[in-house]
Amino acid sequence: MVKEQTGIKGETDRRIIDRKLLLCQITDKELKKYLTKLPDLSANAEQVIIEMEQRPSRPAK
Repeated sequence: MVKEQTGIKGETDRRIIDRKLLLCQITDKELKKYLTKLPDLSANAEQVIIEMEQRPSRPAK
């Protein structure tokens, strides 16, 4: 696997990006450049509706 010039490769979690920034493995400028190259996939997003049930309250002790 070839390392990208930005130091960011593959699917990267926000925590990993934060760590790379803190350890100076990438710069803010490199991150912004990388993010501008990513395609806009917002059209593929789907709405997720979550119905939550309320738990019965616990009896007082």
